[in-house]
Amino acid sequence: MRRVVLGLVLTAALLACEQAQATGWRHRCCETAACASGTVHAVTCAAPTYEERTITAYRCEVKTRTVERTIQRVVTKEIEEPYTWTEMVAVTTPQKRTETIYTMVTREVPYTYTVCVPVTTAEKRTVTEYTCVAKQVPYTYTVSVPVMSQEKRTQTVYTCVPERVSCQVPVCRMVATQLVDSCGHCRTVCKPVTEMQTVTRTVMRMVPSTREVLVNVCNYKHEERKGTRTVHEMVPQTREVVVHVCNYKHEERKGTRKVCEMVPQTREVTVNVVTCKPVERKGTRKRLVCHTVTEKVPVKETYTEMVPYTT
Repeated sequence: MRRVVLGLVLTAALLACEQAQATGWRHRCCETAACASGTVHAVTCAAPTYEERTITAYRCEVKTRTVERTIQRVVTKEIEEPYTWTEMVAVTTPQKRTETIYTMVTREVPYTYTVCVPVTTAEKRTVTEYTCVAKQVPYTYTVSVPVMSQEKRTQTVYTCVPERVSCQVPVCRMVATQLVDSCGHCRTVCKPVTEMQTVTRTVMRMVPSTREVLVNVCNYKHEERKGTRTVHEMVPQTREVVVHVCNYKHEERKGTRKVCEMVPQTREVTVNVVTCKPVERKGTRKRLVCHTVTEKVPVKETYTEMVPYTT
């Protein structure tokens, strides 16, 4: 539908353009030409003429109409149907069974255990002790003594000397130029022109010169010196001391302890045994059924029609 409307609009636009050309609305413009010598000649334009004409044009009109369309609709319906299921029913039956139970009985039992008893005795031991003794010991060491002396050295010194140098430098300047444009008019335009010019500039040049100078040189001289230092020595000394030594003696002892025992006993009991028995049951259930229904529905639609008119 959109493509049909777009085509109709384009057709109406083309018809309107043809109508405008037929009534003479388009006029001629004046043109100017420049001759080779630079003089401009103007062409005089004629006055436009108009005349009346009757034309038939078309315009788009939007109209509405009612049409019938076939649609399919889904309809749900609730139905009842019978079904069968199996249910497990619990059945309790008393049964006699023999069971064994355990009873805890406590009794005293004699036992033997070993104990370590500490025994302390005095013993003589020889002990070596070390005593720190300080003494003075002579020694020799070397010392570096600085000795200053003057020596002659050759030194190079650079001096700045000015010097005049000539070189070529590009210079840009604006030059007035006469030009003729497309309409034949003469006008002055400034164009940049680059030229090379000779320029003189001062350059500083480094000139080396040699001279002799006296410098102080430090040298080191090794000298041997003597001194004394304190040295500590460990001197051993032996003596006899009495120490207490602890030894352990094993002794056997007797005692009693309580022991718990599990004594089994048998008895007869009645227990309820639950078993499951399948039972078949019947019933009805509701179910939704979907089916398609075809029906005709009136629908309003909009369309475009080209209507001719005279102007």
